[in-house]
Amino acid sequence: MLVAYPNPATETLTLQLSSLPQQINLYTEASTIAVKSFNSKAINDLKSSKDGKQQVTLNVKDLPRGIYYLHIEQKDKKTGKIRVQLI
Repeated sequence: MLVAYPNPATETLTLQLSSLPQQINLYTEASTIAVKSFNSKAINDLKSSKDGKQQVTLNVKDLPRGIYYLHIEQKDKKTGKIRVQLI
């Protein structure tokens, strides 16, 4: 399960996950190189829990406004991809 809110986002983007991922990468609509990446240590530092579900809150206020794709990787494989808009 992967839920991202608020979408569109302005300053922070919260991900609700069934388990913590190994890597989170944020790509622009036209890029194949991640503009922002979070490894397992960074994810662990940003995590919280609500109603028994894992949450990770990402700071996105420094990124240009536009459409991004969030890739969630679990043990060397992509397990989720979601489209987010920053306004």
